[in-house]
Amino acid sequence: MLPEVIAIIHMMIRRLFLLVIIFAVSLAPCAISVSRADSLADEIHKRAEQRDTEAAATLCRMYYNNEIAARDYHEPDYHEPVQWCRKAAAQGSAEAQFYLGRLYDDGHGIARDYAEAAKWYRRAAAQGFIEAAAHLGIFYDEGIGVEQNYVESVKWLRMAALRGNPLAQCKLGINYFLGRGVEKDYAESLKWTRMAAEQGMAEAQYNLGEAYYNGESVPRDYAEADKWFSEAARLGYEPAKKAHKDAQKHNSDIARSGYYSATAVLIGMVARTLFFRRGF
Repeated sequence: MLPEVIAIIHMMIRRLFLLVIIFAVSLAPCAISVSRADSLADEIHKRAEQRDTEAAATLCRMYYNNEIAARDYHEPDYHEPVQWCRKAAAQGSAEAQFYLGRLYDDGHGIARDYAEAAKWYRRAAAQGFIEAAAHLGIFYDEGIGVEQNYVESVKWLRMAALRGNPLAQCKLGINYFLGRGVEKDYAESLKWTRMAAEQGMAEAQYNLGEAYYNGESVPRDYAEADKWFSEAARLGYEPAKKAHKDAQKHNSDIARSGYYSATAVLIGMVARTLFFRRGF
């Protein structure tokens, strides 16, 4: 019993030390010198080379996201993350399994293979890695690397959406709107779409703008539509740029119409006043 407790304590100390190193590396651009950041990265390398699964998974993520530069390269090099992702994924790291799936998905440092990407996404998602569940849900939705299956897609998307993943929330909203893998439900679609939009997901912001523009499950509101189109356009979402202009035109037309209506009412009131004062 005592040796097991000691082993657990040692493992917790190693994890804590690794977290401190990762935190320090993440602050490197603003708080410490490049040479210091390199030495910290070297420490993670040493631990990974000693078969520390968490250190290997951390290297996998950091190289993939270009948080640290690959050794001897000025541009992002994806051969490093492939090496570390494979090692950590084989040892059961969900994070490494997800990033190995991303590497296969993107074709970075390895031949693109959607079936292999789906395999690693599934392994990571089965361990509760939310980003993997979202990507696997999209694969099933679009039939990428797997046979298209909307029910299976909704299963994985819902898992990630319930944990707050905006990509999954956006896609789940679309499935409810179209009735793919679930009964068509505009109110449920709007709920998930709004959640994703409020987290800054451009596609969801555009879809929410469309709902207000067309009056789908909400009262038609061109001003609210323009608000969401504007947000999505600001993030560079191309379809939102034209929609933003169209909504602005509608708002301008409504304002102009209101002005002419108010002017007509005012003229009528003045005319009636003059009419009665003159005794007509």
